[in-house]
Amino acid sequence: MLIDGARCRWSVEPADPELVREIQRSAGLTEAAAAALVRRGVGTPDEARKLLKPDVRDLPDIRLLPDVDKLVARVELALSRGERMTVHGHDDADGVTASIAMVDALKELGG
Repeated sequence: MLIDGARCRWSVEPADPELVREIQRSAGLTEAAAAALVRRGVGTPDEARKLLKPDVRDLPDIRLLPDVDKLVARVELALSRGERMTVHGHDDADGVTASIAMVDALKELGG
């Protein structure tokens, strides 16, 4: 489907109508919202739930990150010595949020 606008022309790919209805019913969404999720790659009602109502238990295990044990040991050492730490983060919405969360966590741990 093509949508002509004043300055642009949008091309919207069709979404699987059966999957759209299934996600729409299970998540209580409008047809347009369910179709947008399907077009973005959401393939099951469970995936829609995890996206729309995230749960910390669905996050991957942080211990799977390479060398995370070394990071933890170094942060623990810095905290025990009262060393200053610098938190670097990206300047977009999730980067700033993550940086603030890290600073708050370090303060809570005594940093």
